[in-house]
Parts: sequence; structure tokens; C-alpha cells
Amino acid sequence: MNENVRLLQYNLANGKRATFRFSGVRETEAEKTRVKIEDLVTSLKTEIKPDKETQNWLLKSANMELIEQLESLGLCDQCQEVLDERFDRNRTKAITVSNFVEWYADARKGDTEPSTLRKIKSSLNQLREYLAEHESIQTVDQITTETAFRFQLHRKKDKATTTVAKDVKVCKTAFTFAMKAGKVLSNPFSELKAGSEVNLDGQFTLPITDYERLIEACPNSTWRVIIALGRIGGLREPSELVGLKWEHVNWHTGKILITSPKTKRYGKAQREIPLFQRLEIELREHWELTGKNSEYVIDDPKLRTKNVNLRKAFHSIREKAGVPVFPNPFRNLRLSAANDLCRLEGITTKTVTEWFGHDITTALKHYHRVMESDFQLARQGDPFADRSKSHPKKGDVKSDVSTPENGVEQGSREKKKPCYFVNSRA
Repeated sequence: MNENVRLLQYNLANGKRATFRFSGVRETEAEKTRVKIEDLVTSLKTEIKPDKETQNWLLKSANMELIEQLESLGLCDQCQEVLDERFDRNRTKAITVSNFVEWYADARKGDTEPSTLRKIKSSLNQLREYLAEHESIQTVDQITTETAFRFQLHRKKDKATTTVAKDVKVCKTAFTFAMKAGKVLSNPFSELKAGSEVNLDGQFTLPITDYERLIEACPNSTWRVIIALGRIGGLREPSELVGLKWEHVNWHTGKILITSPKTKRYGKAQREIPLFQRLEIELREHWELTGKNSEYVIDDPKLRTKNVNLRKAFHSIREKAGVPVFPNPFRNLRLSAANDLCRLEGITTKTVTEWFGHDITTALKHYHRVMESDFQLARQGDPFADRSKSHPKKGDVKSDVSTPENGVEQGSREKKKPCYFVNSRA
């Protein structure tokens, strides 16, 4: 027998005898193929799917002639869907909408936080319920571009524009992902414009005076730190709060290391923020009370879970402080901090976004707002003056015109005294 020809023979459970002939194949390659065939033979006898490695071999590596022989012998019966995927055989027809939702959610577990995954499933379930109730659609191959458009119109009837935009974007991303994975042939949402996810009505800036009232109304140092980390430190709460340890607070350098589960998948698992004066006051006091007994800054285990609901306790503090109700409290504490810092002289937008852990586009959309103080600042002096001309020397600017509001002469350059923050509890 030719040394380059190798034979493999098997007695199959259905009474058939299988013979595989390999010629011109390297010994190592023939050995790999033998292992995969033996796994398929075992699968046929036990009626159990072969392992993932064998399935992947069928999906990507096995040649067409060998696959046809394996199929004729019934050795691919337990992994027929793998071959359907490889050769584009009725892939979408067998996928129900419910199975599609579960498949996509399962596929995203590795790169998505549980809270984000719940939002994804919620949006896809809205699609599933709409298709079942209004379109009588059960499988994904029945979803057309027109169907996707009607789904969007249906959601707009009683949902906010931002909510509908989020639902459409989730569906669009899910179908794009499925196309790349070979689960669907087209994306019915690809031509649909989702709209903006910016909710201006849900944005609110909390004045620093109201922050001080909240701090005074807190029942303990733990809650003072929680509110300070949100309004001054700009943390995402609770996700970035629960993992904060005392070892992350560097008193010497004046920095705090923040671990961020949300941005971890983008290669930004950590960032540093300044130990702002107001934040340092609350942290030092809290350290004196709890630091020696707890590894974590938030010493109460009940407040250190990812799914903890901080809103109920926060609103109790807010009511006690006499601060009016405002939407999305913890998101807007973070927004308020970003608004203050982006107006700080000498601090660039790039610096603020690094401290807050988001990109500039996100900052401009969701965090940086136009304030009333911006209008007032624009009216001070002449922002359109010709800068090429020499400026008058100090003391040369004179005016006898006074404003009725404050009586200060226009053009005067009275130097303001520096203002220092004082701890009211000291």
C-alpha cells in the first residue's frame, strides 16, 4: 500500500461500515481529522452533540468532499445546524423571535454589564411583544424594513423620543451582530433613523448651595460621602461606588483611583480624579469613623451591591433638606459636577472627560449644558472687540455710567477678593 494513503474504518451504530481514505495528507493533519471523526462516531452512537472544537472544525475547516461523506453516513445528525450555518441553508427560518432575543443576550454577556444587558433585553422584548400582538410574526425572517418602521411608530405613540431611539438602536445593533454571526441574512432596521437619545427634560444641574443643604441633612458620614462622590467627584453611582476602597484614595498625591465596570470593555477600566477639597473633607471625616474597620469606603455591605436602590434614601434626605425634587438624581449629580469643572479656568474639556471617563461627544450631548451664567458672562465687556488694537493701560478706563442693579461703574476693574471654601461643620 502506498505510504501516502491512510485508511480509517469504523463500525457505526446503524449497521453501516465507514471507510475514510486519505492521500497526500500530512500525518499530523490526518491525526487531527481522525480525532474529529471519532468524536462524530461517538456522537452518533450516544445521540449527544460533539464537542465545540469538532463543531467548529465542521463550521470552518473540514473540506466539502469529506463533509458530504460524513453526512451520507449520518455522522452530522447531531450538529446539523452547524452545517446549515456554514452553507447558508435556511438559517433564518428556524429562528423564532424569542430564540433570537435569548441568543443575542447570551452572546453579549461577555462584554456587557448586567444592568446594560437588562436594558438590551427590555428593548428586544418590546420588539418581540409588538411582533406577536400586532404583526403575528414569530420568526425573524418575516421581519421587513416596513415592519421595523411600524414598530418605531407604535413605540412613539406613548413613549419618549429618547426611549424609542434607544429601542431602535438596540434592535439595529442586534441584527447587525446577527448578520456577522451568520444568523440572519439582512438587517430590517439598517435604514431606520433612530433619533436622538439626548433627553434635555431629564437633565438638571444641582446648585452647590443645594448640595450643601443635602450634606447637612444626611443621617451619617456614609451618605455624605455618597452624595459628595456623585456631586463633587462625578462618579457613576452605584456602579463605580461599590468597588471604591480606601487604598484607592491617595491622600499624599491628592488623587482617587476609580474603577469603572461600564468602560472596562473599551479599555478604560480605571481612571484618576482629583481629591477635591469638598470631597476630601467628607472622606477624611468618614475615614476617622470607619476607615480602620472597613476595606471599602462604603462600609455598609447593603449599600455596596451593584443592584442597590439608592433613590429612596436619597429622596428622604432631599425632602429633609428642603431641596426641590429633580429627575435622575444620581445621573444629574454627575452632570452638575461636569458643568462646574468644564467652566474652571485653565481646565480643558479633554481633562474633564478624562476625569469623568467618557468621550467628548458624550460630554457635549449629555453633560455640558448652557447655563444662565453663560449669558451673563457674554454680556460682560465686549467679546467682539478688536484684539489687534493695544489695550488701554490700567487706570485709563473711565466711565460715569452706572448700572441700576448694582451701581458699579461699567468698565471698572475692581479686583475681587479671593473666596475660600470653609467647612461649616468644623
